[in-house]
Amino acid sequence: MLPMLRQLQTKIVLALIAALAATILLSVMLVFACIAVYVALGNLFEPWAAALLTAAAAVVLLLLILLVLKLIGRAAKSRRPPPAAKSEFPFNLLHQYASQFGKGGAANSPLTLAGLFVLGFALGMSPKLRSLLFKLVI
Repeated sequence: MLPMLRQLQTKIVLALIAALAATILLSVMLVFACIAVYVALGNLFEPWAAALLTAAAAVVLLLLILLVLKLIGRAAKSRRPPPAAKSEFPFNLLHQYASQFGKGGAANSPLTLAGLFVLGFALGMSPKLRSLLFKLVI
C-alpha cells in the first residue's frame, strides 16, 4: 500500500508542478502579448491612446478569465464526486485548487484592474519608461 501512496503523491506533485509551469509560461506570454498590442497600436494611435486601449484589452481578458474561473467554481460546488471514484483523485484536487484560485482572483480583481490602469497610464505618459521597456523587450 505504501508504494501506491508514493505513486499517487508523485503524480500529484508532478501535476502541480506542471500547472505551476504552465501558469508562469502563460503569464509571460500574456505580458509579451500586451507589449505587442501596445507596439502595434502605437503605430496607429498616440502613445496615451495606445496604452489606454491596451489596458482596456487586458481588463476585458481579465474579466473573461474571472468569469471562466467563477463558472468552474460553481460547477465544482454543485457536483460532488462519488466516494468510489478514487482513480480521479489528482484531477479532483486540481479542480478544487482551480475553484479556490477563482475565489482569490475575484477578491483581488479591483487591485489588478487598478495596477493595470496605473501601468498603462505610466507607459502612455512617460517616454523614458516606454523606451526602457522597449530596450528590455527588444
